[in-house]
Amino acid sequence: MKRKFAPPSHCHLAARALCSIAVMLIGFSACAQNLLINGDFEAPLGTNWTVVYGTDNTSAPPYEAYGGPGDFAIAERTTFSSRNAGGMGAHLRVNNDGQMHAYFKQAVSGLTPGTSYTLSGWMKYYQGGFKLNEKVSIYFQAVGGLGTNSTMDISANDDPDNQTNLVYHQYFVTNTADANGRIEVRLHLDKHIETICCDKQYIFNGLWDDMALTLTP
Repeated sequence: MKRKFAPPSHCHLAARALCSIAVMLIGFSACAQNLLINGDFEAPLGTNWTVVYGTDNTSAPPYEAYGGPGDFAIAERTTFSSRNAGGMGAHLRVNNDGQMHAYFKQAVSGLTPGTSYTLSGWMKYYQGGFKLNEKVSIYFQAVGGLGTNSTMDISANDDPDNQTNLVYHQYFVTNTADANGRIEVRLHLDKHIETICCDKQYIFNGLWDDMALTLTP
């Protein structure tokens, strides 16, 4: 006697479709794995993110800014810099009218040399108080096989009213891993010239959150 096979039901077809979507999502998730440690800054910075102060000849544009730990009121993670209430973000705040520079950095190793990776992150600045003839920029970099690739500068001089409270925007930059399978991530604040004013009651903040280094699709 011949066996009769019932055609697949709509439920079975839907289940198959869901399984296919799940497989695709799992594959995408694996490709989109964040290779940075503590990219959301929710854990203490410790050894995963360190702060570098002083001259930086690899900046883009190639400014030479100076300074040390005493030139920054904040060089840590704070709740002020978080995109989400109660969270944490990376935060640099200047505390005087001089020329200064600092950046957070993290080196990612074990990458495939010559392979392209995308550095993404959310960035904004906050300027409060008074400023005059001031040039301050924040940006982030991926340093790897193609040299130093940078995001656009976000500058205090972009604000004609000298009072700025921008919302976070997401930015992207790509680079390849160098011959040693390494990319270094840097989050910069550069104050390029001295403030020409007797009134030092201002604050300038570079803020970053949810940084990620992923394999470029």
